[in-house]
Order: sequence, then structure tokens, then C-alpha cells
Amino acid sequence: MRTIKTAVALAFIGGVITCLSAAPAKATDTAVTCNKPVAWVITGAEEALPNFTIWCSGGSSVGNIVYFSYEVAKNPTVSQLLASVTATHAIQTSDGPMTIYSNLNDLSGSAWGCGTANCRIIDQLAAH
Repeated sequence: MRTIKTAVALAFIGGVITCLSAAPAKATDTAVTCNKPVAWVITGAEEALPNFTIWCSGGSSVGNIVYFSYEVAKNPTVSQLLASVTATHAIQTSDGPMTIYSNLNDLSGSAWGCGTANCRIIDQLAAH
């Protein structure tokens, strides 16, 4: 059991370091607190193209924007990393908040399923 906890902790630390060191937040990005994050992968079987989405089931610090998404086709490896970091965060914090950096003015996600009314694109994820 201790080996599993150590492996999960190391994976989490590696994922966070990768996410945080990948690129600095853009000047247009807003740090959004996402409360009780729930993550899932949309496969593209219905209307939306495949994407990784985080739903802030406990609300977010930016009101009605409670979905944050990343287009799988843009970079499948990043989608996998986001999923891994989010899962590890959930295990370690039991629904604790996470910070998502997003350009709230960027509505281009509607082309692949991130609706403009309540969804924005994930630029960075800080699970703490």
C-alpha cells in the first residue's frame, strides 16, 4: 500500500511540475478556482469532438463558467497528462479546489464542443 501511495505522489508531483513548467501563464489568462472538480473524457461519439473536460461541480470563481476543456486532437499527450494530474489531485485532496488558467475571452472552443455560455479552454492546470 505504501508503494502505491508513493507512486501516486511521485506521479502527481511530476505531473504538476510538467504542467507548471510547460509555459508561463499568458498575460490574458485568468486564474480560476474550480471547486469540487469532476473530470471526464468526451469521446466524440455524439455532437462534440473528443475533449478532456473539467466540470467545477461546486462552482467556480468566475460565476457561470463551470466547464473547462481541452481539445484532444490538439495534443493527445497533453489530454492524458491533464487527466492524470486531475485524477491524482482527486485522490489526494478529496474534491479540494484546483486552479485552472484560461483566457476567458477565447470562445474558439465552441468549434469542438466547449460551449461559449459556460465553458472555456484549459491553458494550464495547477492541482494543489
